[in-house]
Order: sequence, then C-alpha cells, then structure tokens
Amino acid sequence: MRINDGHPIGFGSNHFANLSDLQQRMPFVLNAAARFDELLRDGNGHRIEQAIQDIAAGRGVR
Repeated sequence: MRINDGHPIGFGSNHFANLSDLQQRMPFVLNAAARFDELLRDGNGHRIEQAIQDIAAGRGVR
C-alpha cells in the first residue's frame, strides 16, 4: 500500500519503534487503519464489534 507521498506503509521489523517519533508512528497508524478497514469490509464486521464490546466489558478477546 502506498500513500500520496510515495512511501510504502509497513509495520517493519523494528519491534522497538519509537512511536513518539512522527516518522515512525504514522506508517504504523496508517497501516493499522487500512488493516482495520479491510476487516470491517470483509463481511465479519459483527465479529469486530463483538470483540470491541468484549474488551470494553473486561472480557478480553475470545
């Protein structure tokens, strides 16, 4: 996936990325948002909704 400035978006292999650094954080956020959007559109939106409700109620994810 590419954003308008031509930079690729990826989580990368740096598990210790400094998410307070805008240059490291924004690709992570944009990729996460794109993946979340895919999950919502794949016909399983009800499962996402249930998982969010479970987490909010302190039950965790099943």
